[in-house]
Parts: sequence; structure tokens; C-alpha cells
Amino acid sequence: MPEPLVIRLRENGPLVIQGPVRIVNHLGQVVALPEGKESVALCRCGASKIKPFCDGSHRNLVGTPCIPLVQTVNPTEDTEERQTGNLSMNANSSSERPPMPETPRDAIGELVEEHVIIDDHTFTITRPGQSDRLLDHPTVRSALVTDEYIPYWADLWPAARMMAKAILRETWTPGTEALEIGCGLGLPGIAALAKGLRVVFSDYDATALHFAAENARKNGHTNFETLQMDWRYPPADRKFPIILAADLIYEMRNVAPIVALVKHLLQPDGLCLLTDQDRVPSHVLRDTLTAEGLPFTTQMMRAGEPGGRRLKGTLYRIRRGT
Repeated sequence: MPEPLVIRLRENGPLVIQGPVRIVNHLGQVVALPEGKESVALCRCGASKIKPFCDGSHRNLVGTPCIPLVQTVNPTEDTEERQTGNLSMNANSSSERPPMPETPRDAIGELVEEHVIIDDHTFTITRPGQSDRLLDHPTVRSALVTDEYIPYWADLWPAARMMAKAILRETWTPGTEALEIGCGLGLPGIAALAKGLRVVFSDYDATALHFAAENARKNGHTNFETLQMDWRYPPADRKFPIILAADLIYEMRNVAPIVALVKHLLQPDGLCLLTDQDRVPSHVLRDTLTAEGLPFTTQMMRAGEPGGRRLKGTLYRIRRGT
């Protein structure tokens, strides 16, 4: 009996179809698949510019752009588990941690250089020119199947610009150490370096760390280190006075481990800055922070590209409870 076709439903994201597939439109015409792809991602939000295929536009939408198609858990139990703060931390359990990814360099393709203007600062950021093509590589597809991992690090997201703006407008003590979680291309960390902080760039993907480090050097900074880290398995022997987290609450499943990580790694007198585009899980984030005894304040933020659209989001200032 042939193996059934597997269609993976990404939380607040596309339908990912792995394996040979034929797509037919309402007129019975066969839709040409992206050349060289063995899996396809189908848009559910309606905002993609390459419909019926997903181009990642859902991540820039406010609300619930991709309506859930099925309820897979008891909603009451799920809400209680996420909101009561019953969070587990796998600190330093390296024997249990699954292997962390490294996006192959041959998957990245052509690079582009972008000049990012934040207030009176201009930063130079090198990034992949066509981030959606990373999913064409078999190693990246394998990571998607194994751990539902997608290399979102390859894009410069609006909440990273919001974070950079917040950092540049803050008063810091020079030399203070700051951990950036999910650093991606490194823009917030580079802004922190520009303000005199010592930065630890951390990311799940080793290739993201390479880009963050190269971008930091390109902007004239060397006072940093890199740390490959799984949110679910943070180091047991480190604490930080400052934690920076930009655009990490894009899926509900991220809330619990990120809040647990902040609680575990933030010094008692420390500050965590977190920016979010007011995505669907934000209400659970607030409830979980409260349940875990992490007081916070919020502030509306805006960010956008020069001459382009501006997006609204929220800056969270999170402290350790006494």
C-alpha cells in the first residue's frame, strides 16, 4: 500500500505538502509548481503575492491571518497549561537536546546589502536576497519535518527594527552584557553594540550566527560573542542583566519556552526588552508573564522601511519579580 501524502498544518501559517503533488485550479488547469521543489507551501492568509503558494506574508499581518483548520487538543487544558505558568526548563540537558540546525551555505543563494536607517543611525545588513528559496534545500526541508523548523532568521522583520529603535533610545551603562535571543541577522544586537553594550548573539541556527557576526563586524564592532542555543535548553551557568528578544512570539508554542528562558537567564535586577507585532499569541504571552511573576509594562512601537509601509507593534519591558 503506498504511503499517504502528508500535509502539515503550520500554526498560523501555510499548508506544507511534502512529496509529489499536482495542484489543479477551479478551471481544471494544472498549476505549475516552483521549479526544483519537492515540497510546496500553500497560502492560507490570502496575502501572498505568489498565490496559491505562500511567500511568508502572513507574518506581517495582524490578527489571525491563517484561521486554524482543526482543534488538536482540548482547548481548556491547553489554555490552562499555557497560562498557569507550569513551565518546564531543560537547562543544560544536552544529552536530551535534539541536534541544532545549520542552514547550508549553498542553500542561501545571492546576498543583498541593505542600509537600515534607525533614527540618526544607519546600519549595513547583509542578508539572503530570496529567503523563501531556502526551503528548496533538502537539509532545510528535513529540519522542517523533524522539528517544524523554518529559517525565519534570513529576513529582516519589522519587530527587529522596533527593537533597534528602542535600544538606541535607551540609556545604558557601557560594557553591560546583553543577550539577544533569536538574533537572526543581528540588527538589535548591533544597535546595542552601537550603544556600548557587550552583546552575546544567540540563535538556534549556526548560519544565523555567522550572518549576525559578519554584520556586526561590517558595522565596526567586535565586542561580542556568539552562542548557538535552543530556547528549550538554555545554559545553566549564565545569567544576563539585559535580554533582547525581537519577534519571537510568532507561534503559540514559542510562548512557554521563551518566558521560561527569560525567567531562567535574567538576573534578579535585570531587564528584558521584547518586541512583537501584536501577533495572535500576544495575549497568552501577557497571561504567562503574569502567571510566572514577571512584571512588565507595554509601549506601542512603529517601524517600517523608508518610503514603505509602517507597522505597529508592542515593546514589552519585563523585569524579574522580587
